[in-house]
Amino acid sequence: MSRRPKTINERPSAFNNTLIKDSSKLGATYKSSVSADAVFNTTPYKASDLTAAGMHPLKAARFEAEHRFFADYLSQSPVAVEIFSKLTQCVSNHIESSKKELRNVSLVSYAFTTTILIAFMGILMGYSSIKKWVLTINSNISIRAMLTAMFPQALPPTISYDYNSVYRVVSMFAGVCYGTMDAGGKHPRGGMKALHIFFKTLRLFQAPPNVDLFSYAPLHGFMKGLKMSFSTPRFVVIGFDGQELRASFLPIDGSSCRNYNLVNLYDCTHMRIVDFVLKTKKSHEVEAFLEMLDALVEDGFDLSNVVFIADALNTNPKVVEAIEAARAYYILTLKTNQGNGGLRTIIDKRFQDVHEDEVMSFVSPKQKDHGRIERVTIKAMSVQQLESKPDLFKPELLSATMNNKVAKYPSMKSVIKYDKDTVEYRNSYSKEALDKLNAQKAKEDEKDLKRHSIKITNIDLDDEGFKKIICALNDGWMYEVAHNHTDENLRQDRLQLSNRSMTELRVSLNKIALDFSMFVREGMMASWNSISGHYNKRPQPVGEVFAAMTDPTNFIDCFCAFMRPLLLADGDF
Repeated sequence: MSRRPKTINERPSAFNNTLIKDSSKLGATYKSSVSADAVFNTTPYKASDLTAAGMHPLKAARFEAEHRFFADYLSQSPVAVEIFSKLTQCVSNHIESSKKELRNVSLVSYAFTTTILIAFMGILMGYSSIKKWVLTINSNISIRAMLTAMFPQALPPTISYDYNSVYRVVSMFAGVCYGTMDAGGKHPRGGMKALHIFFKTLRLFQAPPNVDLFSYAPLHGFMKGLKMSFSTPRFVVIGFDGQELRASFLPIDGSSCRNYNLVNLYDCTHMRIVDFVLKTKKSHEVEAFLEMLDALVEDGFDLSNVVFIADALNTNPKVVEAIEAARAYYILTLKTNQGNGGLRTIIDKRFQDVHEDEVMSFVSPKQKDHGRIERVTIKAMSVQQLESKPDLFKPELLSATMNNKVAKYPSMKSVIKYDKDTVEYRNSYSKEALDKLNAQKAKEDEKDLKRHSIKITNIDLDDEGFKKIICALNDGWMYEVAHNHTDENLRQDRLQLSNRSMTELRVSLNKIALDFSMFVREGMMASWNSISGHYNKRPQPVGEVFAAMTDPTNFIDCFCAFMRPLLLADGDF
């Protein structure tokens, strides 16, 4: 019997090709197959021994108590035992299978696997700098006790971690496991592809969020406060866009680019990273997207309910044909670049001439936030309506090079006009100052294609299709939010790296940290909204999530919940 196609919510393991099938296995009666003593450091420390080794007596007494607490806390959680057993084994397997000498004994004296996992824990807790994380480990007794209990090969509390040694271990791990690229920068050598698949699998193995695809009541965007229902599942929105690593710098290799560019596939509906590719030039975004889309198709994902959203840089026939071949949908923005100026002019002119009753339209409620009042208007018409006005295609109206541009995208079924009107609203401003500011803003908006944009799609324009388009456009902004989180909270824009392997490793860790923070944020929001009287149901800032993770017990609980689906994979992932 042939198996049904996998959906976007069923994440396959890259190592044994198993699926997360039965979450009921993770009930309260779950028992670990591994002994806690074999995974964690449960051997108690004595305050007298620590004092004799040079630790302050009060600190020694506190460390003894804290270590005993964390050792018992971890040992009594079979889920934690199993998760850390698999993580340690997986990283060790990658190191051993590299067939290279990972350490220079004269330079590094730390346990390799343990040091990598400690660095991983730090980035999950929001420490984008390894140096700051090492300083925290050496100065925070609670975190040091937690890490000592987690990893038997961690340094004893009387010895401080050295930043240079930790960084050197992470660099070796990146260089050996990620390997290098060939001269053309296309084919990975060494273990780079294997480790990239490992981190990709690790990101995708988080617990699937409880997302109702038959209704939509967002707490963000221009639809905040509204609710829509559907008779068929709405789309899973995946945004793809480039992101510059502004502080990174390339070695002298003849490239005209000054920094690396990261191309992301972000699942806006479930708020998680799907995949990413590191490129040396901004113009390689289309190439990166096609590469990632091919990987999804090869992995057997069913994309029939997925809509891809991208900016104007990625609107070209190659992208459209690839999405169509994958049986997915698209909503792409048209500007004057990529040879789309003629088509954009035609569509814009048609929307100006058409009567309001001839198009489908939606006007959002006013959203008052960040000192602004915003309202979004969306209009849509079918391609048949667009072509019903033949005088738009006359040479006297458009130049000869702009004729018959609709044929450039034969799969296009509908066109969309997206308008966002913004008015500044600040209590500290006088009326005259606000009027002047808004008048200046109006002039800028006339030239701003982001606020008045044209989009094309292959979605049929019926009542339910139009509602799905509106919801997809509202969700589509989330990949920009994800970019902002990695830049602001994980300081990804400040990664001063030139080595490709190290850059890719740090970006991989940042992507896992982003997914982890969004996972924790959803739990915090659910707890807040469940309390009667809390009417302000707004998203929790990610910075507050990382602040909550500074409590070690909170971190352990959230990390185990985030990684729980690993236990549903058969064997080592």
